[in-house]
Amino acid sequence: MYLRRTSDPAEQRRICDQLAMSHPYLQGTELFARSIEHFLHSSDCHFVLVADYAYGIVRNYREPFNEWELLGIEALLFGDDDAERHLEILWALRNAAAAARKTGLCIAPRSLSHSATLSWLAARHGVSIDSLPQMLMQGAEPGVYSAFTDSPHGGAFFSRCLAVPTQEETWDFAGVVTSRTEPLYRGEGRLDKFGCADLESLSARLLQEGFSARQQGRFDGTLQSQLRHQGYVDQPTVSLTDSFEAAAYYATAKHSRSDGAVVFVVDPVRLSEQGPIFDAMATLSRNLPWMLGGSCQLLQRIMGALDYGCDDVRHSGEFLQRCHEECRKRVEAFGGGSLGPPMDWGALLGLERLSRLNDLGLGGRELSQIGDEFEAFWLVALGRMATMETLPADGGAADRADLSRAYFRAFADVEAELGDAWARNMISGYNHPGWDLSPLGYVAKSIRDHEYFSSGSIPGHCLVDAVRVDQQGRPIAGGLR
Repeated sequence: MYLRRTSDPAEQRRICDQLAMSHPYLQGTELFARSIEHFLHSSDCHFVLVADYAYGIVRNYREPFNEWELLGIEALLFGDDDAERHLEILWALRNAAAAARKTGLCIAPRSLSHSATLSWLAARHGVSIDSLPQMLMQGAEPGVYSAFTDSPHGGAFFSRCLAVPTQEETWDFAGVVTSRTEPLYRGEGRLDKFGCADLESLSARLLQEGFSARQQGRFDGTLQSQLRHQGYVDQPTVSLTDSFEAAAYYATAKHSRSDGAVVFVVDPVRLSEQGPIFDAMATLSRNLPWMLGGSCQLLQRIMGALDYGCDDVRHSGEFLQRCHEECRKRVEAFGGGSLGPPMDWGALLGLERLSRLNDLGLGGRELSQIGDEFEAFWLVALGRMATMETLPADGGAADRADLSRAYFRAFADVEAELGDAWARNMISGYNHPGWDLSPLGYVAKSIRDHEYFSSGSIPGHCLVDAVRVDQQGRPIAGGLR
């Protein structure tokens, strides 16, 4: 099988004739017939063939948002229903697009003469031919046939198609190691777990013995390992936080332990001598930089407002789950944002919760800001946004940065394990699909907890103080040491 591009006018016209006569989506299509002369003279159109077997026209397109160059298959006619041979030809086209520095090879439902081949290829990319993602494209021309739009014009348009990547993605899953010297914290209040009669004996025991990791071994700090630990899949690490309040919150079981609890102060310098300490927020910032601006604190406010007065995290979990589902649907349907209807927060949250948020100063503007962030999350996850431009306040040149999909790939790698852990912990009041089964939930966990991960167990000499707190997490004068 040898796919070649031809510039011979006679061969080009023969390809057009074959397509008009035999391609099932082009037979009797007047617009295609009228467009043949344009195809023959356009520098953006290319003619390809496999001798006596396949004939096709491909055209240059662009994705204007990310400024990607694309190659779109306008029509490709195969000589029989040999799917393996079809895929060989498509792979050759994909390689030709890669050599021409195109970002993707786009295939519309009417591009191929055999739709079963596209169905198989779509399934291999995790979608169906009936639910192909929307791609923002530009490059069609008024009055000229395009497989990607029914109303060809010179502007940008959305097209449901399969965009096969032509450039291999590189993955960096490494966690960020902290050089922090300020204290870290870990809370504890489970007397029964450690066989202690009171908080004084609990404090004395842990100051001597330290904290044991859930597993033996060394924690590698990768995105996958951080996600596993956050999702209750045992890992050889102990989680810490740079927030005394967060440590007290967990130590008191969300302010439910009437006798209070203990917050231990950890010296990160001593602990670093045992191995690197990984910073979850810094790791998140490197992989999802657009989510850690002002929206960080806003998300914390919304989570706290939804769960206020409750003894679980189900309201905030439901919010995350619904945002996860709705924002993905919006991005897949029309690219999100102002390209479609605004988010209906009343329907999403319910009027009672919406009213509660409004009473706390969290109105439509704040919810729209969070919605925009969550949609940007899915734009990157689904490969719709690959770069980010930051405009400096002094009016200087914009800083352009490539965006990685490593976080989403890492989540996909461990999703089954997280699901198994969630099923085992279903009865917990701290367990909800929105927090534990969606990537947005794990982003929210990192933001909420300001989490760090040790490389293994924490020896007692790394704990430099123990502070007793009351049920509300407030330090009690005098402490415990």
